[in-house]
Amino acid sequence: MKKDSNIFSLEWSIKWIASIILLGAISFRGLDGFQNIDLILSLIGTSGWFIVSVMWKDLALILLNSFAIIFLARNLFENTII
Repeated sequence: MKKDSNIFSLEWSIKWIASIILLGAISFRGLDGFQNIDLILSLIGTSGWFIVSVMWKDLALILLNSFAIIFLARNLFENTII
């Protein structure tokens, strides 16, 4: 598994953008009325990290992020439908 540390490479860009989006999601986490924004941003950030984990062929990160995407999508669906 070779991680590309080249600044501004595709995976470098995805991992940093996804990380910033996840930090944005965390900032909404404790605020009343913003649960859907938290879930949407978390879903986007986790999806970005899933893409990076596939590029790195890191099975632990692939497993972690794929389950996180499933759980976040389920919670977002339940919050918007019910």
